[in-house]
Amino acid sequence: MINFNYHIHSSFSDGQAPLWHMTQKAQQLGLKHIAITDHGPLPFQNEWSISQSDRKAYIKMLDEQKELYPDMTIFRGLELDYIPDTSRDFSELKELWQLELVIGSVHLVKHPESGKLWFIDGPKENFENGLDRIFNLDIKKGVLTYFNQIQQMIKNQKPDIIGHIDKIRMNNRDRYFSDSEPWYIDKLEETLHVAKECNCIVEVNTRGYYSGKTHDLFPSDYALRLIKEYGIPVTISSDAHRPDEILAGHDEAVIRLKDSGISTIKYLTPEGWKDYSL
Repeated sequence: MINFNYHIHSSFSDGQAPLWHMTQKAQQLGLKHIAITDHGPLPFQNEWSISQSDRKAYIKMLDEQKELYPDMTIFRGLELDYIPDTSRDFSELKELWQLELVIGSVHLVKHPESGKLWFIDGPKENFENGLDRIFNLDIKKGVLTYFNQIQQMIKNQKPDIIGHIDKIRMNNRDRYFSDSEPWYIDKLEETLHVAKECNCIVEVNTRGYYSGKTHDLFPSDYALRLIKEYGIPVTISSDAHRPDEILAGHDEAVIRLKDSGISTIKYLTPEGWKDYSL
């Protein structure tokens, strides 16, 4: 059984349970290494990220949980959004919040000319309305902008883990574009090459699958085969927002990884990243 998960949210951000409840459930499930990775603070009002004013409480709560569960490694992390010329440098937040793990993600795609933000996550209406209002239904431009932003994040911020690298597919559901189109495949391959060059770990995120929003994982089955070909390291995370999601989809992820030819994944310990054989 996979006994680690490095993408867990609590009610400090958009999770649906207190932080202590998430760590308690992880311990009950027999996990040995976890990270709490609430959405990091952003310089504008929103409903999903942790408040800057909660910094000391977050650090204190995680220190208390570390003491409470000495047999389970708990890493203090955040999932940090990258928005060009808007979000704060990951290195600054890492120092300020005393982080041991950073997941870098893109949930808000910045239009290259207008600067308006397209929120691709949450209900499908966010995706649809933003595509219409901000990108004038030019899905190709929107998707290419998303991947350009991911590439900038990898190069400029160098997160420990790249979160749900192709999440742009989630609310698309093959309505606006197909991920088998040549232009999409070319951009995906380009982005994975950037990940390879920067030696980042790509997260195999199961949330889309177990929530029913996608039929596969982030990354897709095709992307996983490319990851195997390029030799990019991966880890499995459930992107849990509730206690019962902490191991959700992990068995499916193992199956799909093996089907893609990937037999080894990474897990983080106090001594650093190690190999886990599937």
